[in-house]
Amino acid sequence: MAADDHAISPLCQVGAHGDCGHEFATAWFPFRSSRAVLCLCDCHTGCPVAGRRELPEDVWFVKCVCPGSDGRRETQRRTAAIIDEQRERHHEVMQGIELGRGKSDAEIKKLILDAYAARGWEPPSDFAWVSRFIAAATARRGRGVRLALESGRAIRAARSWLRDPADRPDGAEDD
Repeated sequence: MAADDHAISPLCQVGAHGDCGHEFATAWFPFRSSRAVLCLCDCHTGCPVAGRRELPEDVWFVKCVCPGSDGRRETQRRTAAIIDEQRERHHEVMQGIELGRGKSDAEIKKLILDAYAARGWEPPSDFAWVSRFIAAATARRGRGVRLALESGRAIRAARSWLRDPADRPDGAEDD
């Protein structure tokens, strides 16, 4: 094992080296590509990306040859496919809605829910903020102020979510 135990994945710490995907965390930064946080255990010395604490996640995805990395890559592929499908559904739903001007967030929320139901799709659990932003953006008066208020509310919610995983709507904590 490498000297810095904080840079060793939990799998390598318990001796499950063949299951370690080398990347054991992802560092996400706004306006920048995500970074793979790498395990520094000696079992990864044969990997082309060994010896680094982190690197762009897409580089890890392509270059890592560690045995456990295949499972991690497959998980990332499935997650990306789910996100793409949700994005496409959301786009289709929003294209089919006539927003106009001056509708309340409750009216817009109902339009969105009805559009998802008409297609037989489950709406995403975190879509409620969309109706508030759309209502603010299409308001007859005070658009700038309403958008600023909604932006502030969204930033506060994101900061709270990042600080305390227990406050997340799905109750899930990041590992």
